[in-house]
Amino acid sequence: VAMIYPLLIKNGNKLKNHLIKNKIFIATYWPGISGLVDIISTEMHLVTNLVCIPIDQRYDEKDMERIKNLILSYE
Repeated sequence: VAMIYPLLIKNGNKLKNHLIKNKIFIATYWPGISGLVDIISTEMHLVTNLVCIPIDQRYDEKDMERIKNLILSYE
């Protein structure tokens, strides 16, 4: 079973920060890669714009609705 829903969007870092400020845990995978690859590489694009939405057993329907609403209301 998946632990996250991988949402790849433009300016994903801004959405990550918005969710984190609203007390939603958002994992960042491969954070140490920035010094190892070109800034315009596919790898940096993923680190910067991939928002890993949590969907594991700790979250119930109410939690998922809240996360959905935070994403949809984000500017």
